[in-house]
Amino acid sequence: MPRTQPDPDVSERGEPSPPRDASAGDASAFARRHRDRVYWYLRYLRCPHELCEDLTQEALHAGCRHADVVALDDAQADGWLRTTARNLFFMHLRRERRSPQVEDPDVLETFWQQHVQDDARQQALHECLDMLGGRARRALELHYVEGRSRREIGAELGIGPDGVKSLLRRLRESLRRCTERRMR
Repeated sequence: MPRTQPDPDVSERGEPSPPRDASAGDASAFARRHRDRVYWYLRYLRCPHELCEDLTQEALHAGCRHADVVALDDAQADGWLRTTARNLFFMHLRRERRSPQVEDPDVLETFWQQHVQDDARQQALHECLDMLGGRARRALELHYVEGRSRREIGAELGIGPDGVKSLLRRLRESLRRCTERRMR
């Protein structure tokens, strides 16, 4: 009878082994491949830039500590890292006694997977954004890049907070339609 190799994830006593670290080369390549996507996902959740840098590093470090996460295909690893980064961000907000500026993280995750993560769709979105100018582009920059409130945006653009809300809603819809047209 042929002798079988021992399962590396189970000790001789049948207990799970502690997680193995990924090799330095694998971990480094893993971090390079996923860093920008984790960072921009946190920004999408309205995490401030400085905190995004720290949380991105923490999420990547958590992933690199486990060879099984590093070995996942990119789509699965992205999902694992997004979940980890989101949990780190929400834990930070709870420690600060602040609530997230997002209504339902699951809805945001679904939107991210359907509209932002896909590279071709992202390219189409960037092309649509490049066509924007003036007040529309400035409103998006103030809201999504600088994280300003509707009141602050309204003060700069000379419209009320409800006007900003309507403007952003119309812009999102316009960008969605433009992106879909370019994807066809």
